[in-house]
Amino acid sequence: MSNSDSGASNWPFALLACLLWSTAFVAIKIGYEQGASPLFFAGTRFFASGLVLIPVSVFFEGPRALKTAIVRNGGFLLIIGFFQTFLLYGTMYFGIGYVPASIAAIVIGAQPLLTSAASHTVPPRERLRWTQWATLATGIVGLAVLSISRNPIGGSRNAGDRELLGILLMLIALSSSTISSMLVSRTKRRIPPFALSSGQFLVGGFMLLAGSFFVEDLRDLNWNIQFLLALAWLVTVSSVGISLWYWLLLSRGAKVGALSVWKFIVPVSGAILGWTLIPGDLPDTGSIVGMVLIAASVLGYFRSSRV
Repeated sequence: MSNSDSGASNWPFALLACLLWSTAFVAIKIGYEQGASPLFFAGTRFFASGLVLIPVSVFFEGPRALKTAIVRNGGFLLIIGFFQTFLLYGTMYFGIGYVPASIAAIVIGAQPLLTSAASHTVPPRERLRWTQWATLATGIVGLAVLSISRNPIGGSRNAGDRELLGILLMLIALSSSTISSMLVSRTKRRIPPFALSSGQFLVGGFMLLAGSFFVEDLRDLNWNIQFLLALAWLVTVSSVGISLWYWLLLSRGAKVGALSVWKFIVPVSGAILGWTLIPGDLPDTGSIVGMVLIAASVLGYFRSSRV
């Protein structure tokens, strides 16, 4: 199968994964409103996702898939669990607590820019044209506009400083996601996608839960229907989204840089959902300009790469 054919047949699955991920920001905000703390909330979500995927892996990949993944690739699962779940979502959940859901979606949506740049520099390289580098620069300008607009010069700095910290934490999350995606796409290990998803969720989720018991007060959480529905939806998003992504990388041979370009859906859809569903989460000029620049940069990259 040629690269162009593969890209054409992969896009519905990449689109579905990104649309699912874009809904997570609103669900996380709902959980926070019920008193959830970042590490405990994230740990519960991903450990539960790992448990849910165990029978899925057994059904689709055979009863020995998960056992083989753990026995033969336990160290690799530990590394992916650290980067893809513990570090990624630990920093992301703290970051989302400091910024509106729409802004969180916009920043996280810049993921393709970082992944594409990294895939160009780390062997085996996915070469970028000068037009693609220009689109990456446009995305960086968009992030700068977004950051400055959320941290204005003059006046009270408290809210702006918190939002800037949130943006910086989410940039750390982007870097962690990039590292894990490149490790998965370039590994020579034969790990079934559901087994990989389940194993790394269990590892990373356990790390997050263990950390929460040391640094967080868990007494304020309200286990009501709103929290449980938000948690159930997040488990669904995690289980389906990352399994689709690993399946595209491991079984369909998708290139990590080209595949990540589809994440341009996340900031647009996530921001719209935040503005629509979260009271008080309204767009401002800086947010819109930043979102437009980031979306334009990723769309420009997509057109120039012809994937």
